[in-house]
Amino acid sequence: MSRFLANLLLGPLIGSLVFLAAFVGVAQPGLDEIQALLTGLPGLLAFGYMVGLFPAFVGAVLMSIVTRLTGSPLLQLLGALPLGALAGWGGVTLLLAGIDELGSFDWWVSPASALAGACALFVTTAIAMRRERSAAQLGS
Repeated sequence: MSRFLANLLLGPLIGSLVFLAAFVGVAQPGLDEIQALLTGLPGLLAFGYMVGLFPAFVGAVLMSIVTRLTGSPLLQLLGALPLGALAGWGGVTLLLAGIDELGSFDWWVSPASALAGACALFVTTAIAMRRERSAAQLGS
């Protein structure tokens, strides 16, 4: 359960940060735009967190299944990358296509969403695995 909650609660924040980094890399904003981005950062992160809740939930469910199917921590971590990418890409693309009736958002949004989902699920899975291992060591 702690792994599911880590994926669900931390995933959207990590995904938002990765998505913003991808935006800066693609858009290559000037100094004025970066200053505006930093000024609006709390609102952007809040919006990104809300958008990322659905993909984080999907990723957490998928990782729950993978965790039950395999006992190997390495396979779980490696599985987090494609599952997170799928959850990020699918979730954000569906959400944005529902908001934008024409589905005409910029070309980089879907790959950036996949990257954000992959990074978020990998990092949250690694954090949860480390916590579980530490708890097991303290218990023995």
